[in-house]
Parts: sequence; C-alpha cells; structure tokens
Amino acid sequence: MARRSVADPGPATKRFVPPAGQDEPAREAARHLSAIMQEYAGIVRSREGLAQAKGLLARMAGLAGSGFAGRDWWEWQNSLTVARLVIEAAWLREESRGAHYRSDFPQARPEWLAHIVWQKDRGAEVCKLCLG
Repeated sequence: MARRSVADPGPATKRFVPPAGQDEPAREAARHLSAIMQEYAGIVRSREGLAQAKGLLARMAGLAGSGFAGRDWWEWQNSLTVARLVIEAAWLREESRGAHYRSDFPQARPEWLAHIVWQKDRGAEVCKLCLG
C-alpha cells in the first residue's frame, strides 16, 4: 500500500505518514487534528482561521478512507467528522456568543439565538437552525 501524508501548511500542523494497521499513527493523526482545532476553532475564531481549518480537515479526510484499520483509526475518523461539523457551524454563526468569540463578528446578534443542528438526509449532512 502506498504511503500518504498531509502537507505542512501552517503552525498547527506537522507531517505524518500513517502506515496501515498501526495505532500510533492514528494517535498522531488525532494529536494533529486536536492541534488544528485548538489553533483555528478554539475560543477565538475568525473566518480566515476557520477557512484554514476547513482546508486542513479536507486534506486529512483523504486519509480516512485509505484502508487504515484499528479502533484508534475509527475513533479518529469519528473525531474528524465532529471537527468538520463544529467548523461548519462556527463558519455559519456570524456572531460572538458565550465563550466563543468571532474576532470578525465581535457582537452577539439576537437573530442567532438558536441551536445549529446537523442531521443526515439521504446520506448528506443537512443543517437546521432551531430557535431558542
């Protein structure tokens, strides 16, 4: 099986090459994912940072279907899905609310007093806003 890697596009990333069937590369991928989320989708967020995170997660998603096995890989794939949905929800919410601050949208907006809910519809994720 060919080895694949994620490019090194920013300070929160590093190269990793996960060989099939080994858990340590999955743990390294999980640490990599955690660093991306802390750097770009933590308490202080911006459209630019969220865009960078989206790109990095898209690159990581290419590894998810690469034939890697083991519980750690399944957990990493699930974490990658959750991270992608968190980033998409933060991208949609153009305001600051509670402990989550959007540096490009510093004020709370009453029209965003809602929950963002993702669900599957015929295999595709669909976003819903649920008021109060």
